[in-house]
Amino acid sequence: QHILALVKGMQAPSLTVARAELSNDRPRQALELLGEFLAGEELDHDGIELFLTATEAYGKEEWGLGLALGLAQRDDRVHLLLARTLLSRSYPKEARELYEQFLERNVDDAEGLAGLIETFAILKNQPGLLNAVETALRAHPDDSALRSLCAAALAAVKSPQAKALELVEQLVELSPLEL
Repeated sequence: QHILALVKGMQAPSLTVARAELSNDRPRQALELLGEFLAGEELDHDGIELFLTATEAYGKEEWGLGLALGLAQRDDRVHLLLARTLLSRSYPKEARELYEQFLERNVDDAEGLAGLIETFAILKNQPGLLNAVETALRAHPDDSALRSLCAAALAAVKSPQAKALELVEQLVELSPLEL
């Protein structure tokens, strides 16, 4: 705490101490350290992720999600972070909305498309999944990680439509050894 008083206003040392507080199972103290930066909306991507983790550990996850929703409208990295967080915490419908909003501003972004594909697969939304896979393959035919994600999502489709089978064939043609 003495060191923090000396470097007051510096984000990096505060984040380090906040991480230590979390690892010592003291989320309230971590939130207090992060509060100074939240007031000025100065937290970077890592700080926001740490804040989301601390609010979850403190049992007030809605605080973190509320803050992140506000910041997501101004920062695309935060927007993706929040979408991933929602998806990982079993809020796929809300994650889908955020991925779709992000892709409206960042058309054909590989990370946004990957998240949307995962989300549609979880929601078992075959039409949405097929459209997202088709867009991803058109926009990023050389992205092997994205192709693998598309293949895995399509493989999980039960009773696939003809379009799904066409997309699987397209994936095999693009990279037969990867699949």
